[in-house]
Amino acid sequence: MSIIKVLLADTFSISLFLVCIAVLFFILLLKSSTKSSGYKFPPGPKPWPLIGNLNILNMNFPQKTMCELAEQYGPVFTFHMGRKKYVVLTGYEAVKEALVTQADDFGERGLNAVNIHNFKGKGILFGVGESWKTMRRFTLSTLRDFGMGRSTIEDRIIDEAQLLLEVFTQHQGKPFNVTTPMNSAVSNIICVLVFGNRFQYDDPQFLRLQQMVSENVRLQVSPMSQIYNAFPVPIFRIGDIRKFRKNTIEAISYFRKVYKQRKEEHDSNDVRSFIDRFIVKQNEV
Repeated sequence: MSIIKVLLADTFSISLFLVCIAVLFFILLLKSSTKSSGYKFPPGPKPWPLIGNLNILNMNFPQKTMCELAEQYGPVFTFHMGRKKYVVLTGYEAVKEALVTQADDFGERGLNAVNIHNFKGKGILFGVGESWKTMRRFTLSTLRDFGMGRSTIEDRIIDEAQLLLEVFTQHQGKPFNVTTPMNSAVSNIICVLVFGNRFQYDDPQFLRLQQMVSENVRLQVSPMSQIYNAFPVPIFRIGDIRKFRKNTIEAISYFRKVYKQRKEEHDSNDVRSFIDRFIVKQNEV
């Protein structure tokens, strides 16, 4: 009987010890999740330990959650993805204030785990630091020289619209899905600036590039991607994360191939695109 009492006492002591450790761990997590980083963040929903505000996030339609929170906390509020804090801007006025009125203060790039895993802080869209600022200045200047945002590109848009109209007339008034031809027309305007030429609407490579872009836009906001952004550990690099990576590698491989070919054929007296201007700039360095 005495042995049983000793065993029960030991079991109770161990259980009590484990409970104390669990409570202490919970308190530490709570403090770390709410600990201030020295900045005064705008108001927002109170985060849970570890998961932050993921418990209230609509994984399939996160924009709905953000709009609902904006009604409660205003157009600028704090949202926790796991243990990371994000300041969310909603509405035209708030976004304009940040990106236009205070463009210098909000010019730095913020990256999530998906983009860091795929782009390593490089590129025009997902770059960071001084290299990104330099590339951004060069990109905007070059694209403007080739007509972006100016009336000089109007003729190209009119020509593309005429080709799009021809595709529409081929269906002789019968219903059809306009998504692909519409996307192709808009993409071709961009391709003329970047590559110096357009693609046929049925070009397999052109269609594949559009498919990868559309797919990656969807994958980047999928529930699995949101979980990985909140908890960026290798175990979550599955499903959508892996598909996103595969598409990115394929797209980069294509652009490198085009760049290499264009560099071999480069003529400094015939600069017709962003790639041509980039090669010229590289040769000057």
